[in-house]
Amino acid sequence: MGLLDRASIILGVVSAVVLAVISAVVAPLLGLEPASILVGLVVGLAAAAGFLVIRVLEPAERGLRALDKGTLAEDHPLRAHCRQLLSDAKAGRALVETLSGSADRNAISAAQVSFAADQLKIRLDRQVEETAQMADYAGQITETVRESSEQATDAATMALQNKQVSTEGREALISAIDSVREVHQQSGENLRLIQELNEKSIKIQGVTTTIQGIAEQTNLLALNAAIEAARAGDQGRGFAVVADEVRQLAGRTAQATGEVAETLEEIRSDTTLIVSRIEDLARSIEAGLTSVESVGERLEQISDQSERVQQQVARIAEIDQNNEQSLAQVFSAIETVRDQISESDTSVSSLAEQAATLMELAEKANASFALNSEASYHRPFFDQARAGADQIGQMFEQAIRDGKLSESALFDKSRTPIPNTHPPKYSSTFDKFTDQYLPAIQEQVKNAHEAIVFAIAAAPDGYVPTHNRDFAHAPTGDPKVDLVKSRSKRLFNDRTGIRCGQHTETMLLQTYRRDTGEIMHDLSVPIYVNGKHWGGFRLGYRPDNH
Repeated sequence: MGLLDRASIILGVVSAVVLAVISAVVAPLLGLEPASILVGLVVGLAAAAGFLVIRVLEPAERGLRALDKGTLAEDHPLRAHCRQLLSDAKAGRALVETLSGSADRNAISAAQVSFAADQLKIRLDRQVEETAQMADYAGQITETVRESSEQATDAATMALQNKQVSTEGREALISAIDSVREVHQQSGENLRLIQELNEKSIKIQGVTTTIQGIAEQTNLLALNAAIEAARAGDQGRGFAVVADEVRQLAGRTAQATGEVAETLEEIRSDTTLIVSRIEDLARSIEAGLTSVESVGERLEQISDQSERVQQQVARIAEIDQNNEQSLAQVFSAIETVRDQISESDTSVSSLAEQAATLMELAEKANASFALNSEASYHRPFFDQARAGADQIGQMFEQAIRDGKLSESALFDKSRTPIPNTHPPKYSSTFDKFTDQYLPAIQEQVKNAHEAIVFAIAAAPDGYVPTHNRDFAHAPTGDPKVDLVKSRSKRLFNDRTGIRCGQHTETMLLQTYRRDTGEIMHDLSVPIYVNGKHWGGFRLGYRPDNH
């Protein structure tokens, strides 16, 4: 098999497997998740690749030194190795391309895992918050039901008291009705007696009238007798005396009967008035009795209703007590769920951190292949980014020399909010200059490869003064449109964006999943101006075969 013999390949693969197994064993001891096995495998593959490359280069180096000195014999074994060097190098290149592709896929998988972990954490955070709100609401409802239960119990007690009061009032009213009925009966009896008295007085008045008539006739007869006695002379004198006495008696009788008649008339008038008033009183008592009986019926209805209300309120109080117990159980269950979700959120936070660590390790492995292998998918993008960053740095330096831009203005970190922009935009002391000069460099780099989505310069705080023309439209006032189409003068200070302008590594290769679900590579290199780190040049591009 030439320089890359079977033993070397087997030894490299065994080394990779051993490192992966060691990572799997050590990961739990270090508190890492099983996903760290992937990291061990990536590291093992990288070590195996290094080992294989060394196995290839060592004999080649010896052969080249001998050839250089001219001491390599025709039959020397190294000559055969040297003849196979080209084919073995091609095989090594193919292996590096394979490993680079694996590292790229691992980086993409790690980005997907990290994105999924982040999304899961966001959902769990929201569920923790919502569960906490549910627990608060359940607590409030439990307290409200408890108060309602107490109020229902109080209402039941009051309803029972009202029933007792209405019952007592009804009993008192019944007693009053009986008393009124008795008075009504007595007044009727009195009316009957007075009416009988009135009738008797009328009869007596008739008798007195008769007596008065007799007295008048007697008086008339006595007068006639006196006249006849006067005519008789001395013989009728005694009879005249008798007649005169009779006349006087008749006069007194008439006078007495007249007085009796007047008294009887007064009694009759008073009796008539009393009868009228007693009749009015009887009618009033009867009407009052009807009203009181109606009130009694109402009180009886109130008593019945109070009893039903008392029963219903007592039932409500019982239901509220049951609800209070049930809600207490629900509240306890919600608290348990909240605690469990909080624990899950903590675990997911740890998972997200480990996924981010895994992604960084995969990114570093991917970046190493990109820097050290011409066959890496990322190498052309790195070359474009490096060339663009150098051009931008030189452009800034020339502008400072020409007085078009001061170094203090270029490195000024102040950002002034631009009013009425959503998402918010910021002006700076150098954005007018970059709007004029950056597009020529950025657009050239962006158009160098169809996979490149954007090529932009970013300050250490994530500030992008001038974006690509496709994303530098004037604000429309619609946040959804401006979020995508108007991206100049914004702060991209998320985890990916902030690292692009801050790092000073040869290359930072990040792989992430956008909110749209699209996988993106973000390759950035530092920009230096007069030896000072100004920021970074970012290239965002799609993965291979996407």
